[in-house]
Amino acid sequence: MAHQKKKPQAGGLRYFMSLIRKHPTFINPIIHGTTVKKSKIFALFMFMGIVFLSFINIIRFYGDVGDGIRDVFLNRTEEGVPSRFGERGNIRFILPLMKLIPKGASVYLWAPSFLEKEISNECRAYEFAYYLYPSKVFYRDDSNISQSDFVVCENAFSALFDLRLFELQILFGKSFDLRKVYSDQNIAIFAGNNLNLLSQGESKIIFGKRMSSHHFNPASFLRFWLGIFAIFFIGLPLILIGKFRTFIGVFSLPAQCVILWICGLGAFIAVFSYMMLAGCQMSFFAALSVAIFAIIALIGTFYFAAMRAGTGTGVNGKNNATKKDGNPAALPPIAKLAIVIFAAVIFSLLFLKANIKGAEDAAGQAVWGLKTKMLFEDRGFDTEYFKDDTKKYSHQDYPNGWPILLAVLSSCAGKYDDALLNNASVFIALLLFVSFIAMAMYFSSSPFLLLSAVMLLFANYYFLCVSSVLYAEPLLMLFVLWGVFFWVRYLEEGHEMNLFLNSLFFAFCMLVKNEGILLCVVNILVISAFSLKKCSSAADWKIAGVELLKRFLTLAVPFFLLLIPSAAQRYFFGAENYDFALSRIGNMDSLEIIKVFLTSVSEMLKNLFFDTRANLIFSFLIPFAIILLLRKERKGRSGASYCILLALIYIFIIVGSFIFSMRPISWHIRSLPRIMLMPELIISFAVIALAGFSNKLNS
Repeated sequence: MAHQKKKPQAGGLRYFMSLIRKHPTFINPIIHGTTVKKSKIFALFMFMGIVFLSFINIIRFYGDVGDGIRDVFLNRTEEGVPSRFGERGNIRFILPLMKLIPKGASVYLWAPSFLEKEISNECRAYEFAYYLYPSKVFYRDDSNISQSDFVVCENAFSALFDLRLFELQILFGKSFDLRKVYSDQNIAIFAGNNLNLLSQGESKIIFGKRMSSHHFNPASFLRFWLGIFAIFFIGLPLILIGKFRTFIGVFSLPAQCVILWICGLGAFIAVFSYMMLAGCQMSFFAALSVAIFAIIALIGTFYFAAMRAGTGTGVNGKNNATKKDGNPAALPPIAKLAIVIFAAVIFSLLFLKANIKGAEDAAGQAVWGLKTKMLFEDRGFDTEYFKDDTKKYSHQDYPNGWPILLAVLSSCAGKYDDALLNNASVFIALLLFVSFIAMAMYFSSSPFLLLSAVMLLFANYYFLCVSSVLYAEPLLMLFVLWGVFFWVRYLEEGHEMNLFLNSLFFAFCMLVKNEGILLCVVNILVISAFSLKKCSSAADWKIAGVELLKRFLTLAVPFFLLLIPSAAQRYFFGAENYDFALSRIGNMDSLEIIKVFLTSVSEMLKNLFFDTRANLIFSFLIPFAIILLLRKERKGRSGASYCILLALIYIFIIVGSFIFSMRPISWHIRSLPRIMLMPELIISFAVIALAGFSNKLNS
């Protein structure tokens, strides 16, 4: 037999083109009536466009990192200033306050009436509260001026304040007096009722301690990361449950570790939320007790679920055994290399950004950072906190799961440091990245679709920004992604454990943000609609009705159990909604309602389809999702319909809620790109799952 000469492997562009010929693209199995040659050319151009957009956004984010590094060196020139101070420009306003205003004083931030409702004024109040904690910071209500020890205004408004001061002295009487004690080109400080506070001031030791919370400490850094890895051991005992061990065996080892980590993370936050309601103070022993309780609760919950979860029958009527291989088609080497390089670039930038600067803006500082400070320094929330009007800027109505986690990690580190805590966001983003890759490989999608979806989602400029500071979006997205995945997997396989995990992960969302409650309710409604459709077409409606009731209970029990912490804050402790009021719509005419709604929708569409910083992700993915839904093959259509319906309802409710907002519409438009990260994630997953089914059908 003649020896065959081995054909040399093509390299570079030739190897890339050979992959297009060998592997199904995300166009060929989707579009019918298009020639193979044209679809390959179209796919190649689209892929190169996605690469170009991702490259542009990475360069933009690299510019932000460079700005942060420059700020570090600029701040080092000021004696006593930390190397990481936060948002650029804060230093000129915050330093005089920290040097002159004692800890625990009452401070009023004054601005002209035409600026009282401006975003910049509210952000400044956020910043003052954050850096002066535990001082009380007032703004907007002039009646609080008479109760304040100090009144602060930007120096540009100092002359206007002198006029207002004369009116206030007439209003409050001769007993009210303010004297200017400090001014520079940026800020003016007036001492109020207690002039003696200024003479006492802060000792250099106290001031240095307040500032030192932002200095890098290698020992604290190491203890912080040990705390993150310790959370893994909360979920690790789940491997003792035979059915769960078999169940997660469909994934590779990294994905199995991610599932265990997320289960332990959610259980830890849930148990600690309950213990905080019971008055438990935060300490090392409290955290250890919570971990033990979380392990017991997690094992007990999954043991109960595993006992009643047989193979089951999914909504699609399938009754399949659990897969033994979650990666039936391994990625080609060049695709693996591209993913590794992309991850290395993205997460090295995120890690660098996280550690060179502190909390970057007012929302991260005053909402999550300030709550974390309170939990860490006060060892818990006093019930009076939820009724304190001076703390409204910290959003008492928000769930406390994310601050609880950050406060526990601060306890591990031995100090509060927002720059250090930024690493938790980066780690959550890394778990999200590994999760997305594992799910895409589970559905066996083409390497080009995988690379495109990963770059569109994780090189999104807004995602990079929220993943390197104290925002809660990455954690919320992580829980939602696994919740969506397990429902789609339930539709495919029918294993009851999938349905239970779907309800559990969506319930965890309620501990992170108020949007989590919305997502959990929408998830229950959408799944119930799918289940009702199956029940109506069943031959024996009694049996179908019993199955429907079991399914509803599986979804509802985790929801109501984890809703209790958020409900208790509102109905037992008196926390009020700071952003929205249903009664506001009664004071608006129909034209104003229509204007707010149309403005919200237009800004949302502009962000999703025309903002290059958002990678134009919907412009790429929505057409494919629609085409996939219109295919003749029914397999996988239910899962994609669920994802798209979930995303659309979420968008509609979020945009509709702006009508009830107490804030100007400009406030919400500013945060809209961050809010839209959630539907982008869900739609990306829908396209990958559908294309994966399509590839299986055409293989």
